[in-house]
Amino acid sequence: METIKKPSNDHIGYLDSIRGIAALMVLFYHYIGWHYHTTPIKWSFLVINGGDAVSFFFVLSGFVLSYKYLILDHPLEIYKFWISRIFRLLPGFAVAVLAMAFWWNYPITGVKLQDLFIDNNQGLYEELFLFRSRTRFYGAGWTLVIELLISFFVPFIIVIAKRNKQVMLPLMFCILIIGNGFISRFFLHFTLGVTLAAFYYEITADTFRQSVWYRFRWILLPACWALFSLRHINELSPLGPSLMTFLNYVQIDFFIISGFASFVFLGAMIHSPKAQKALDKSLWRFYGRISYGIYLIHWFVVSVIFDRWDKFVSLFSDEWVAYFVMMAVCLAVSTLLATIIHYAVELPFMRWGKRLVRKMKPSAAVVE
Repeated sequence: METIKKPSNDHIGYLDSIRGIAALMVLFYHYIGWHYHTTPIKWSFLVINGGDAVSFFFVLSGFVLSYKYLILDHPLEIYKFWISRIFRLLPGFAVAVLAMAFWWNYPITGVKLQDLFIDNNQGLYEELFLFRSRTRFYGAGWTLVIELLISFFVPFIIVIAKRNKQVMLPLMFCILIIGNGFISRFFLHFTLGVTLAAFYYEITADTFRQSVWYRFRWILLPACWALFSLRHINELSPLGPSLMTFLNYVQIDFFIISGFASFVFLGAMIHSPKAQKALDKSLWRFYGRISYGIYLIHWFVVSVIFDRWDKFVSLFSDEWVAYFVMMAVCLAVSTLLATIIHYAVELPFMRWGKRLVRKMKPSAAVVE
């Protein structure tokens, strides 16, 4: 008899761990590659691939955002969904943008404060509210633009998956063919995540072990790891003009390829109790809780370190000693600041958002 592994609550612990590990990958990726571009560092990106961890974050977001509605059958009200996402994403992002804005304008003077806040000559307010994809201060802000923008469309993808999950494959094909814009192509990543949620019970069922996917997992997973790191493999050993011409012709970039690889990785984790047990550790869960803060504030910490790199190096007898010591400092400071952001900014605003949502009248219910 088939065993269906139903979730026991609204929260999946090992997903926090996955999110925390991915955030740390982004941190180390940016630190390692910010100033040095040697061959050993390029090789390290095959393991610490923070660039394509963004693809994994988007696929994971698609899964997490649809989890309550497709797996736990909670009702979905579109306005409440949107309000919750705004309160989840914007406050922490505002802290990161303000930190970078102050750093850019250091030392702070009255004239600079007027230029920044009153005259808005630097476009601070546009960036704070992600208006028209403005990302002057916070370089990685383009990912938040995508995260928030596509979040507004996720409820409709959930509706499609809820009504007929078999439609998800042709839907992904249409997005792959039509979505050639920089932002629109990432619809695919979120749709991949929603698809995993739609087929959650099939993936976690014992019968999944009889599928082709499972039988060839020892080939599929290493192949997907290579695909996930393909951009860095290409930098170490170019793939050749013929293949690159073909990929350009069909409008498939490295983010799309790593998105499909992330889909396989996340599906494997959802199926495997052993992987879940290995991931579900207190340290990784902690970094999962503060992962959004890590992702946001590490950019500021790394910027400060390398903007003053010569000064920091002078404190040590060897440049590489400085490099690894400051890497530890980067991790420690980012962890501290991310923890503060989580408890002082993220959680209060999330609670306020939930209170606001509870007071809203039922409206625009798209999933019954």
